Amino acid sequence: MLADPTIKVVVVEHKDRATRFGFRSIETLLEQQGRHIEVVNVAENYIAYKALLVGSKAVQVDAYHTSQACPRCGYTSPDNRPEKGLLFICQACHLTLHADLIGARNIALRTPRCVER
Repeated sequence: MLADPTIKVVVVEHKDRATRFGFRSIETLLEQQGRHIEVVNVAENYIAYKALLVGSKAVQVDAYHTSQACPRCGYTSPDNRPEKGLLFICQACHLTLHADLIGARNIALRTPRCVER
């Protein structure tokens, strides 16, 4: 993908520390001890590095609820993913699509407008 000169922007979903660990207690405990933890996502850093080598950009986008939010009407609910399956059915406007495609569309919609696509 990065070898393709027509690709100018690579969008990577960003997950914060709480999402990666599932809880903040490790960070809080270490801070109370006067220590610091830094979470480094090797894949994100590698993609950013490779993108720069070929003159592209890597942009992090918050992926929170991207597979539960409707890209057409904006309605967000866990009920849009029946049985947490791969099918997305918006309970408001009835848009029906594969959940991964819904997530990808929402990530694209959250890409900063200042970034050339």
